[in-house]
Amino acid sequence: KVEVIASANHASQLAKEIIKSDCKEVVYCTTSERRSELEKALSKRGIKINVHLVYNKEAVPVTLSQHFDGLVFYSPSQVETFLIHNKNYFDVPVFCIGNTTNEFAKSKGFKNCIATEFPSTESILELINNRLVITHNG
Repeated sequence: KVEVIASANHASQLAKEIIKSDCKEVVYCTTSERRSELEKALSKRGIKINVHLVYNKEAVPVTLSQHFDGLVFYSPSQVETFLIHNKNYFDVPVFCIGNTTNEFAKSKGFKNCIATEFPSTESILELINNRLVITHNG
């Protein structure tokens, strides 16, 4: 029988919820590029992890030449891919899905990074609406 036993906003919190549930085995659908917190925490507690790679991330860098009022990043790999061809946006406000992406963007030189409190699209939209003032000419 397969059931959802826990949900959380980040891997460390999810690991705690799974451990509390007394679960003995989990199926982890993921990508080859991932952080290790969940797997380490569950392994440490003897919980069997069945890892299934369900997608691969492939960078598709683009070159941008226009002005933006803000940038949105959902992962460190998006920041990294963006920077392959775009080096003139370090002063633009950067809205990040969570602390991991936010810290990564800062480490790459972005000066005005803002992280969501919860990792969700709704949180990103709320953050943008609360922080970004867009002026329209016309």
